[in-house]
Amino acid sequence: MSVDAPIAVSAALPKCDYIYFATPSRASFTITREFVTATKAIVAQIHNTAGLRMPLVSRLRSGDTILLAFGAEGNYSPMFRCTICTSPNPVRTRDHIFDVCCYLDESLAEKLRHADYCPDPVVKRYTGICVSNFEDLRDIRTTIRKPKGNNTLRRWEEVFPSSQ
Repeated sequence: MSVDAPIAVSAALPKCDYIYFATPSRASFTITREFVTATKAIVAQIHNTAGLRMPLVSRLRSGDTILLAFGAEGNYSPMFRCTICTSPNPVRTRDHIFDVCCYLDESLAEKLRHADYCPDPVVKRYTGICVSNFEDLRDIRTTIRKPKGNNTLRRWEEVFPSSQ
């Protein structure tokens, strides 16, 4: 089966609004898991290097669900399902307020830099998507195939088109 071919959704995999594809090029499974549960945020830039908003970021809403998947080379495993929540300190730019995105604590900057994360190119700080209500999915043995392209955040229907 090619990487582009849609695959069936495992019956054990809970449907979410979005899937975030985390890669080991940034941090290991364990470090990613610990970081997200401790900070209650998925590290994510809001803007690309050209200063444009990342696709889907402005569509995220409090109460949406997101599946954090971990892997590489197009093949990912579920890590956990969580709920996107409103940030107590939303990211603000001259043009937008991102209610569900947050500034990550400056004390984490060295750790994030060491893991090869980059600050958001517009706000010049590390940012993330605020999450809560973690449901552990690491025991679900299924492969999630990431669609081609660089976008790490995808709609569920884009990854599992036959599940609509």
